[in-house]
Amino acid sequence: MEEKAFYQGRKAFSEIFEVQAEVPLGLAEGFELSIRPLIRAVTEEGDVVLLDKLNVRTITVFDPAGKAKGRIGRYGREEGMYIYPHDLSFDRAAGMYYVYDGDLLEILRYGRDFGFVDRHTALVFADDLIPVPGGRLFAYVSSEIQDEKVRNVIYEIRPGGEILNRFMSHPESYTRWASSEGGGVVAVADLLYAITPYQYAISVYSLDGDHITTKNQESPRYTAPDGAFKLDEDDPDAFAKLNAFHAGWSHIFQILNFGDRILGIVFAEPGEDRVFLDLFDTDLSALAEDVELPPYVGELFADGNRLYMMLPEREDLGEGRLANPTLRVYEFTGPWPEDE
Repeated sequence: MEEKAFYQGRKAFSEIFEVQAEVPLGLAEGFELSIRPLIRAVTEEGDVVLLDKLNVRTITVFDPAGKAKGRIGRYGREEGMYIYPHDLSFDRAAGMYYVYDGDLLEILRYGRDFGFVDRHTALVFADDLIPVPGGRLFAYVSSEIQDEKVRNVIYEIRPGGEILNRFMSHPESYTRWASSEGGGVVAVADLLYAITPYQYAISVYSLDGDHITTKNQESPRYTAPDGAFKLDEDDPDAFAKLNAFHAGWSHIFQILNFGDRILGIVFAEPGEDRVFLDLFDTDLSALAEDVELPPYVGELFADGNRLYMMLPEREDLGEGRLANPTLRVYEFTGPWPEDE
């Protein structure tokens, strides 16, 4: 109890995470990054893998010093290429990169050396891919309901692409007007922890889809969407009204996993002017709540006791070009939940 109080009493981000490094990402031909590259993996050597799906549509790798190192696949329709790399996950144990092509609805695999291995059709539109030990692969769906009668969020996919199992339902607050990417699922040991963008409820499932528990979290910063919202698509102001609707509730952006012992939930207050982080142990006991994050310009990435994020400031190189961003690495400084 004293340990949990320690966390809850420390609301400042800087008291929980301290800056470990700032790494300017070097600018090289073929490694120009768009306005919002996403950190998708960190290798054992400290290389950072970035998914860039705005305009350039590339997957680039930078070494720990920020030097361009390589690319995983490339844009195109030939073998080993993708059209729209919507998501990337790295199975560190197997040394395998999974890339989901959201245009072709395919999953491509690349080895640790970035070489193409194989591809197969995915019979589900995935926002996230989650490989787990033993070769099992799960897909997470937040932005699109596959079937109005089957409102599932998590799908287990066979290597050939067919669906083996589906579980966890979207909340009643979901409507097609609220469709949004966010939330996610992380694997910890033999459990999956998942949350959707539309409800602050963390659910725990076995890898076989058995529901273990759900924690409903409350925060003065969080406002749920109005599940009764309706929109007349013929209304000339429909687009403005839809934007106003989305600005009126809190989007849950991410779920993170620190060292298989701490979970992090990233969410925004309505209007997204401020973004917050809540920390929980794996029993879903709150450790720190409503911790305001530094400026959030893209997804965070957690690896062990480190948190990675991009800084918003970028040098203007003229002629419509920006320097690549700087990567900031934080280290978690508080005691782990089981520490004395």
